[in-house]
Amino acid sequence: MNDLLENLSYFLRNDDITRFNIPIYQRSYEWKKQQVDQFLEDIEGLMDDDTKGSYHFLGMIVYVNKEDYDGEVEIIDGQQRLTSITLLLFCLYHRINDADDKHEVLSLLFSKKAGEKSFNINVEERNPCLLAIKNRDEEFDFTNHSESVKFIWERWKDLNELLDEKKCWRL
Repeated sequence: MNDLLENLSYFLRNDDITRFNIPIYQRSYEWKKQQVDQFLEDIEGLMDDDTKGSYHFLGMIVYVNKEDYDGEVEIIDGQQRLTSITLLLFCLYHRINDADDKHEVLSLLFSKKAGEKSFNINVEERNPCLLAIKNRDEEFDFTNHSESVKFIWERWKDLNELLDEKKCWRL
């Protein structure tokens, strides 16, 4: 096993990783609004820090290469953070006007595998919810989906509310 401390941008842009699988044994996404708010406050603190080259530790994301490694990795720990980061990126995507910047954000959320575009977080039950978020489909009905999908949808709504309240997130 190799251990490597990488910044988030490098991790998400790493050409050797095309997709993040979250195994079935991983607990479902369960963050509450309070945790998302704290996550945003942590990021805001970093944005307010004028120290050049400063870093903020957002927590660990532990992964292993799949046996038939073809760019897919299995997330062992950190899927809550990775999912929340994904939701935040979607929020930013919808707030950005510049087409090049929007494309840049989308490149952190999608990848092509075998010529087919898919979400970087590979959890099939989440795909309809993530697609609704990408398309800003406010009518998404999560009633026939898992609790995890319900939490993802609710945190997406919470993140948008919180970002609307906070001035530093206006693009």
